[in-house]
Amino acid sequence: MQAYTDTPHVNNPFAAPALPEYVLSFEQRRARFGKANPAHENGKGTKRRHRREVDTKQGLEHTRKLLAGEVTFKDREGSPHSLRELLASDLREAPVWLRDLQRQSRRYLDAVVTHGPASGWGIAQPVAGSEINPRWTPYVVPKLGEKCWRFWRSARLTLARLLPKLARWIGLTVPPHRPASEATATTKRPESGSNETRQEETRCRDRASESLAAILDRVQRRFGM
Repeated sequence: MQAYTDTPHVNNPFAAPALPEYVLSFEQRRARFGKANPAHENGKGTKRRHRREVDTKQGLEHTRKLLAGEVTFKDREGSPHSLRELLASDLREAPVWLRDLQRQSRRYLDAVVTHGPASGWGIAQPVAGSEINPRWTPYVVPKLGEKCWRFWRSARLTLARLLPKLARWIGLTVPPHRPASEATATTKRPESGSNETRQEETRCRDRASESLAAILDRVQRRFGM
């Protein structure tokens, strides 16, 4: 696998990067980079790795609450909607852009669930002692898995932006068409085959064929000029 900075950019937000192939196991990493090695010193790389691991922990917790329905989103009237309500709503009568917003939310949710740290880019840590260690994280995210972590993080942030918009406009539907029976008498046009229509068309056609001099002469006679 190439380094993160040397990988060409692919303009497809749903194309997940290739999973890294780790050489060291968790026990070997702990022996080399943990307290078991007195010669190891925490540097900028260790701090960045810990930030990735903390973000992964927070992202997994938020995703769990989202799937469990503990996180809700309010519409324009203030009514809460769960994730299931937003993605399972029937929007066949809604505008095209709203249906596309729902479709994108479904795809990003699938990316978040499918390409999480359990897919292979995260190294699981033992749960023993996690209750007494506030810095414990469920996964180790090495530098080699940073590209996969960034893809998963980007999918989570995009989904977090789409769901409030979807909830805000979830009740928006296309206005029903006005039935023909509701047409008023003022808007009702005469039938094309009626005598009044034929006479009006004939009168307008005759006037259109008159010359400018004839029209002026007729106006002068009418007003006694």
